[in-house]
Amino acid sequence: MATIFLTGATGFIGKELLKRLGEEGHTILALIRSKDKYHKLKEEQGFHEQQVIPILGDLSKENLGIERRDMKHLVKTEIMIHAGGPMDIELDEEVAKRVFLGATKELFKLCRKIQHQTHPKAIQHFIHLVGYKSPFHEGNIPWDRDVDQMTDFLPDEGAYERMKLLSDILVRQQARELAIPLSVVNPSTVIGNIKTGETVQVKGVGMLVDSVRSKKMLAVPGGASYWLPLITNSELATFICLLVNQPDPKSNTYYTMADRSDTPNLRELLTMIAHELRTIPPKGSIPIPVLKRLLRSKLGEKMGIPEESLGFLIQHDINMESVKNIHAEPFKVKPILHHVIADLDYQLSHGDTVPSHIKRNKRGELATLETVQKGTPVVFLHGLFSGADHWVPIMNRITAGPAIAVDLPGFGRSPYHHQKDSLQAMIDSVVQVVDEIGQPVILVGHSFGGWIASQVSQRVPNQIKQLILLQPGLQSSDKRKTIYKLPWLSSKLALKFSNEEQLRKAFVKSSAFENSATIPNDYVQYVLNDLASPRVRKTNAEILARFHRKEGLQPYQMELDPLKTTIILGTKDTGFSIEPYNRKYQTIPVSYHHSFPISHPDETAELIHDVILGKANNASDR
Repeated sequence: MATIFLTGATGFIGKELLKRLGEEGHTILALIRSKDKYHKLKEEQGFHEQQVIPILGDLSKENLGIERRDMKHLVKTEIMIHAGGPMDIELDEEVAKRVFLGATKELFKLCRKIQHQTHPKAIQHFIHLVGYKSPFHEGNIPWDRDVDQMTDFLPDEGAYERMKLLSDILVRQQARELAIPLSVVNPSTVIGNIKTGETVQVKGVGMLVDSVRSKKMLAVPGGASYWLPLITNSELATFICLLVNQPDPKSNTYYTMADRSDTPNLRELLTMIAHELRTIPPKGSIPIPVLKRLLRSKLGEKMGIPEESLGFLIQHDINMESVKNIHAEPFKVKPILHHVIADLDYQLSHGDTVPSHIKRNKRGELATLETVQKGTPVVFLHGLFSGADHWVPIMNRITAGPAIAVDLPGFGRSPYHHQKDSLQAMIDSVVQVVDEIGQPVILVGHSFGGWIASQVSQRVPNQIKQLILLQPGLQSSDKRKTIYKLPWLSSKLALKFSNEEQLRKAFVKSSAFENSATIPNDYVQYVLNDLASPRVRKTNAEILARFHRKEGLQPYQMELDPLKTTIILGTKDTGFSIEPYNRKYQTIPVSYHHSFPISHPDETAELIHDVILGKANNASDR
């Protein structure tokens, strides 16, 4: 196993690469800006301190900001992987020059130090990540030109791309001078993990998602002849690991991307984004030169699309023969794209909100948040105007087994189901989650999620160990409002244009909370941000409509196993009565309103804990 010096270890690509290299048993010297970032990374990935050694430093500083005492680790370096640098196509000239050209110069100063203190062939392989727009390879490098003097280089490109490509030239020049085998990896636009679709880099495909959901992209740039090459960060990391493990590396250039046959053209991609976001796709097309001129105008500023981003759209095919010699199987992106789109939609609304001790996962077709521990899995289903995130404070206190909070279809990070019967599709998706877990679970559902849980327990009774329903919506609403019966109307009016004051009033009026002061501020902001997404807004409206129609829950039955079922009911919710349930099932009344898992998470966690352990009994209001 090799000792590898890695830049960009906390980045989108670097994290995945660090994980893969660690799994293979390599020792990684990770250039990281602070100990806090290292400890957060360690908590996320669970690696051993002797396996990933932090080298505190910064690509933008002289000598990479590395302290002399860390040279004792660095002299052991056998392979260097340069994956660092910001993904920001709007970088100004000075910053771009410092983090790309400046960092390259400092890296090769470090190479010389290592060679001087050990031997000339100490560094056996240098791997440099550039980008698929680079036109350079071993046969066309200006070997004798000084990159600092190449002021006329690609004058039409922005500073970000120009400095990256000058850095590509400089790396090749320096590696040749020091006789270090060099692999230049030119990734296409990188999207999320092949398992979950999690794409924390929102500057790439996220720009397209943002433009479509905000209806700023009215036509397809260039039309169907253009495409945006893509690769998942997990498959990119796999390829780099294959390069690392080469016994006798030779200098070469590798363009890494999914085959064009597995990548939608630009019209197909934008149509897919619109389909997943449940909004209108761009119509017609606009020539790229015309769009560039438009983006330079005041109208273009309002569109929020950087002109530089158009350069990543191409018409030609790219030669990948060198890649296929290393990685015979073609890369795939189509199977995970709908998850990538949902994830980016979520992040555009909320940002990256997952605590480092919570793991992202996907079960069936649904995104999940999970804790890692032994025992019986506890699966949580949220209600309307909510998502898996709202279970996190409760998950932290669950000790019976791993806590698994699900984003239902069309909510949070989960793609919409696109089925005719929305309720049946929700039930089917959760059954798939339970099936995949592969052992009996404790199923917990709040409000609408409680109704879904009740249906799942009837579908797969042998896979449900306990059923815990919190204020479950087990019947259609008695307070039927015309606006909620029509999902298109509630989505376009009541939900789309709601403000904080209106939301607070609506939550109090519906007995979700006691008064405005008891509604957590971060919850109100979450809902407002959530409703900016047409996908989430329309899904909420759709479910509201079913519950506000008299026949909405027909023909679904409600026959639960009384030996497994516990219902916790907030008695201050004026829309619910305890009477239909307390004769059939263990029912625990509590002096809360409808959304008590959100307003009182600690108390809710204690109630769930007691039910799981068999400590809770039918009782008067707590």
